[in-house]
Amino acid sequence: MPRIAVRKKSRILFFIHELALYASQIFIFFLVAVFASDFLKSEERLVDFSKARLNDGTGLEFIYVFIATFTVIGILKMLEEFISSRVIKDVLLDVVKEVPKIIYLFGSTATSVMIASALYLYQNPDPKTPLKGMVVVTIIFTAVIFIYGSTASYMLKRKSHILNEKKPNKPSKKDAASGASS
Repeated sequence: MPRIAVRKKSRILFFIHELALYASQIFIFFLVAVFASDFLKSEERLVDFSKARLNDGTGLEFIYVFIATFTVIGILKMLEEFISSRVIKDVLLDVVKEVPKIIYLFGSTATSVMIASALYLYQNPDPKTPLKGMVVVTIIFTAVIFIYGSTASYMLKRKSHILNEKKPNKPSKKDAASGASS
């Protein structure tokens, strides 16, 4: 089966692309939160949406998804060792490449809920819930998830998607001196 050619990017463009993907996911889930909460007008609907996304076991579900993913990776790796098959190897590689997407999926879901909640608080201030603290936590959480997801993606794609940016070696003083005398 022929491989699809991938246009390689510089490291900076790779991370910009990853940031755009993650931001797009956040925006999609944010819009879902906006729609589900009657455009951030209904606190009750926003709370229900938040509970459904975060409090009803999302953290535990995230851990379960990783355990299940790595279990499948382990099973495929064992099969690859026992049955030398290109199909199994390709499936294994594709499953491994899903790990950053899983990180982004759970991170963007939680981030979008936090952003929607922060915007609701901005429109409807509540002295019991400091908006500034929520914004800081949202920014830190978003950055941490992006760092984990983009680093995992980079490590998995560095050979196939990243340009080799080796800088030319500068000649040493010894090489320069011998080049001048010849």
